[in-house]
Amino acid sequence: MINYKIIDIFDFDQTLFKTQNEDQINKKTWPFDNWWECPESLTNVGLNLDLLELFKNSKNNKNILTIVMTGRHNFLKENIKTILYDLNMSPDILLLSPDGFTLPYKQLVIERLLNKFNVKKINIFEDQLRYCKYYNLLLNHHNINHNIHHVKTIENYINVKIINEGGWHFTNVKNNKDIYYKLSHYLSLIHI
Repeated sequence: MINYKIIDIFDFDQTLFKTQNEDQINKKTWPFDNWWECPESLTNVGLNLDLLELFKNSKNNKNILTIVMTGRHNFLKENIKTILYDLNMSPDILLLSPDGFTLPYKQLVIERLLNKFNVKKINIFEDQLRYCKYYNLLLNHHNINHNIHHVKTIENYINVKIINEGGWHFTNVKNNKDIYYKLSHYLSLIHI
């Protein structure tokens, strides 16, 4: 196992990428509860140029574990993977939520990472201010050096249009009431 010194965690939507929200998506055929479940919201994204260099530096540093972690449902993994890989932005680990409960999922992932890796520092890039405040409390509780970067608005970006000629694959996802078990099981499958 690699002995990482730092973990960099990048959120996807409105952090690494400016993505479409529900007001910008055609809802004529809308089989989803929320915009973040919708593959259409990934067809026209803006790459955040302010974070691009930070991401590339993170990825190129062998002492840093680079993670993209999003609250988007796991059934969109191939869509997000395509965007990242096509732009030569493949992280060391790509994590998507198994059920759409973003904050509990991200908390559990961070705690698992702290248990698995003996890192000296964690950097988190996130657009949700309430998540940033929570991460600060969580990492203070674990007494780990950290920087939480609140990405307020993406103004410096380039548009990236993703064309999937094969069409999108839709999957019906139902929430499981036992969130902790589902998250633990999911994380054990990806070895975190």
